[in-house]
Amino acid sequence: MQIVSSDDELIGVKSKTGIDYLRDIYRITALWLTNSKEEILIAQRSKNHKHGPSLWGPATAGTVEEGETYETNIEKEVEEEIGVTGIELVKGPKQRVSGPRNFFCQWFTAVLDKPEDSFVLQVDEVDAVQWITRADLVKDVHAHPDKYVIEMSDILNLFKK
Repeated sequence: MQIVSSDDELIGVKSKTGIDYLRDIYRITALWLTNSKEEILIAQRSKNHKHGPSLWGPATAGTVEEGETYETNIEKEVEEEIGVTGIELVKGPKQRVSGPRNFFCQWFTAVLDKPEDSFVLQVDEVDAVQWITRADLVKDVHAHPDKYVIEMSDILNLFKK
């Protein structure tokens, strides 16, 4: 994992077992995927996932590893986690998250019309995907915040229309 300064400057690399999640700042990427109906694709993390098992979050997300850039990482994660290649990934906002884990998340956006059942899910990372309207997602996050990754409300605010 790439360890960075508070300005997102690379200062080192650590293994996932060597990172201090309370002190080290690392990098991740995530995808905000929508379709032409303006629905949002959310993904349910695997029940065996180390962080946030079974929680719903963005379409894909992954940790930037040694030698990767934000761009190469998101391309890899999109292909691995939901089996999608060849789509235009647009660089979006960068989000700084502090506590309980500390990281920079470089967001990417894309538009794709594809039925839920045609995504090829990476079994050890993703249990399910679902298209959902923004209104329904906002309502459900407020009614059932424990079903979602802890940052989901902040993510929705980041992608307000």
